[in-house]
Amino acid sequence: MAGVMPLAFDTTALREPLDAAAAHSEAEKRVREIAGENGRSALVARIVVRFIVLVVGFGLLASLFALVVQMIFGGSGANVYTWLIAAVMVIPLAVSQIRTELRTRRDEEERWYRLARFAASNSLSYEAFRENPELPASLFRRGGARAIRDGLASGAVGGFQVANYGYERMSARTRMQHTACFVAFDAPSGLPPMTLITRLGDVWGQPAVPPPTQREQGIDVEFDKHVTVYCEPQHESAVREALTAPVRDALLQLASSCDIEVIGGRVYIIARRELALTDTAFWRWVEDLAVLVGSVLVRSASVDDASRTGWVERSKERTALFAAPPSGRAFVIGCLIPAVFGIVAAALTAQLA
Repeated sequence: MAGVMPLAFDTTALREPLDAAAAHSEAEKRVREIAGENGRSALVARIVVRFIVLVVGFGLLASLFALVVQMIFGGSGANVYTWLIAAVMVIPLAVSQIRTELRTRRDEEERWYRLARFAASNSLSYEAFRENPELPASLFRRGGARAIRDGLASGAVGGFQVANYGYERMSARTRMQHTACFVAFDAPSGLPPMTLITRLGDVWGQPAVPPPTQREQGIDVEFDKHVTVYCEPQHESAVREALTAPVRDALLQLASSCDIEVIGGRVYIIARRELALTDTAFWRWVEDLAVLVGSVLVRSASVDDASRTGWVERSKERTALFAAPPSGRAFVIGCLIPAVFGIVAAALTAQLA
């Protein structure tokens, strides 16, 4: 295979007005396909149980917090104000959880609706959910509850695959959810197996894990500041030949926040967090990656000036695509709630003392 064919996507389905009623109806059908006829009821039951456990647990902590504050300021024990303050502290959490759940359901319905139509207009297959995918990259060999979400793939020769992916790992007796997004292409002929781990990726994500037979290779002083390259000793020369200066520049331009694994005849470009597949910028990035894999990584080919200019022009939207979602407001509110109600508990206790 000479290389991956250039890609050009019709993104109309990602931008056109949403038919909310159709999106909801199709989502109900899809839930039944994924989880069976009783899938929605079981999902709602799990959400309700989780909500009750969270609210009750936080309520007990809030009660303990109010009691401690009261005891510090001369209180003799729990009273009606202890439980009243705890109840009022729980209300913002309960409202927040309900709003988050409703927003998540709406976002899911819209995502499924748009991606299904996007796939149809671009002759792609679409799979909303698949458990335990069998793929060779290290990302798919870790943790539990492994599942692909929103998988799209082309059946053409040299076809690509795109999906968000989630799995769970235990950390200090706590089950932690991790997410990633990957884009995979058939590897150009002669490209040796290797693992490239970015030093600039999401620090909260899980980096790729090179096979035990691969060893770290120094490629170039400047490039090594950003990316660590691993390969088997017998492939060292081939890897150095593949990672020429133009290739290194292209990798840093397009995939500096990603790990890359060349394994099983495929190239996996892996972001360490979930990305928005309904964002048109994502699909322009996939188009650029197709040029990177199908042209830049082919030793006899080069990237034309127009492509390079486009990469530079789209650098800001790539940065926005990989930006972590803002969380400052939730953090501030979370800090203010105990502070405000701690003051209230102290003032009431001082008055009653």
